[in-house]
Amino acid sequence: EWKHRKDSNVLETNFLVPSLLKPFSRPKPMGGYLCAFDFSESFLPIGVYDRLLCLLTAHSVWVDGSDAANDENNLYANWAEIFIQAWDTGIQMEREKSRIVVTVSCSSTAGTVLQMLESMLTKINN
Repeated sequence: EWKHRKDSNVLETNFLVPSLLKPFSRPKPMGGYLCAFDFSESFLPIGVYDRLLCLLTAHSVWVDGSDAANDENNLYANWAEIFIQAWDTGIQMEREKSRIVVTVSCSSTAGTVLQMLESMLTKINN
C-alpha cells in the first residue's frame, strides 16, 4: 500500500499487485552500473521478483520521505524502473528466465543499492 498523487491536491491509496502488471516487451536500457542475481544453478523461485519489486517500491517512497509514489516509476510484470529522488538515482530491474538483472544509474549509490537488494532478497528467503 502506498499513496499516489491523483492530482495536485488529492492523494489516493493504491495497492501494488505484481501479478496484475502487464509484461513489457522491450525495456529501454539505462546507462549505469549493472549486476545480476543469478539463479541458473537452480531456478528463479516464483514470486521472488514480484516481492522484490514491492519492497523496492515501498523503500523508494520511504527514502524520499514523501507521502506519494514517484510518478516517474514504471512497473511491469518483467521490468521496472524506479527512481529514488533523495539519492538522485534510477534503478532498473528486469526478470529474465533464471536471473534478475539490476542497473543503477549513479556510481555513488550503486553499492548501497546492491547491499539493499541483497538484504531484501535475504528477507524474502527467510
